[in-house]
Amino acid sequence: RSKCVDVKNISWDTTEQQLRDIFSECGEIVKLHINADKHLSAGTAFVEFETEESAHKAILQRNGFALNGFELKISMHLKQTRDDKKKMRAWYVEHEERKVQETKQRKIEQLKRKKDKLKRKRIRRAMKQM
Repeated sequence: RSKCVDVKNISWDTTEQQLRDIFSECGEIVKLHINADKHLSAGTAFVEFETEESAHKAILQRNGFALNGFELKISMHLKQTRDDKKKMRAWYVEHEERKVQETKQRKIEQLKRKKDKLKRKRIRRAMKQM
């Protein structure tokens, strides 16, 4: 479980103080960060609370809250542990290796079919010439 929530669909006009005012009603805020990446169509923020209960309260009470003409989308922030990252990396590597092997196998089968087709063609030609 997490003490943190992700806040999506934030207007670019929204200030950190506005978010603090809204979320402080749910519990003590330890950290609040607005993502400054303007490539997104709407902004995002990260809020860390002192307790898990405050994070759950924020999700239940503030999800869908209208702020500066945008409806906030709030979800639990899921932090990956090192083990999680290693497992994901291992799965990805295994998945990619399997794709490479399947591609090689498909190409081998295609070559075999081509060779068989050419062999049948040569036999038919030889039979016609007899």
